Amino acid sequence: MYDDILLSGSRRFVVAFTRSLPGGRVRYAKMPEGDRRLFSVGCWDGAQKYIAKHEVQGRVQLQRLLNPSALFETDAKGNKVNYLRAEVQLLPEPPLPANDVPSAETWRAELLETWQQLQGLAVSFGEPHLAESFFTEAGGTDVAPRISSGILAAAWQQLQVQTQMVRKQRRAMEEVRKIMEEGTMSQDEAFAQVLAQSRPTDLDWDFWEQLLPLLAAEPEQRGPMLQELVRDELKLSKARLSLKEALE
Repeated sequence: MYDDILLSGSRRFVVAFTRSLPGGRVRYAKMPEGDRRLFSVGCWDGAQKYIAKHEVQGRVQLQRLLNPSALFETDAKGNKVNYLRAEVQLLPEPPLPANDVPSAETWRAELLETWQQLQGLAVSFGEPHLAESFFTEAGGTDVAPRISSGILAAAWQQLQVQTQMVRKQRRAMEEVRKIMEEGTMSQDEAFAQVLAQSRPTDLDWDFWEQLLPLLAAEPEQRGPMLQELVRDELKLSKARLSLKEALE
């Protein structure tokens, strides 16, 4: 795929959302027929290089799959041998409203205030968090425009992925510690058992099911949806903090 992108000069590709098998692998031949579906809206990435740096540029509507058999083609080891091609239509991203029309984005101030509260709790938990400059840029200034709801959603997605990975890895290490305290296994055996039960780097469908509607939403809907997600996460984090303080 990368070779084709470079040779064509397009430097961009589409990421279409779909269900996956446990472990995050997408193998349509092994999936129930009801799960063999692609979301009709995906994001297209640009600034592609061989070092695999990608940047989300916008959204597209899938019009037609050109080689649907690529979803089922695998080699002897079960690895995919081709990538999916499709005809797509770029979905326009309307410009942000002017700064002198606050009623169009009443969600932004509350969102950033709630997110900063969540940021403080993340720091206390030793979990991933954003740089403080992000919130200044998100709010905008007299000389700098506010960043779009699409960039806010992308930042939330990246932060949530990192946070969930850290939490799963910590839970896995705690399981390893408990097994080793029992004295029935070596460290390598304990690691192997924990990995066999649940890979600490995999994120399940329940996690993505909350994010996909946000990423596929229209710009005017995305802000309030993100605000609700951040508000819910803040409630959970406050409950975690209360429980932690009660057990200490």
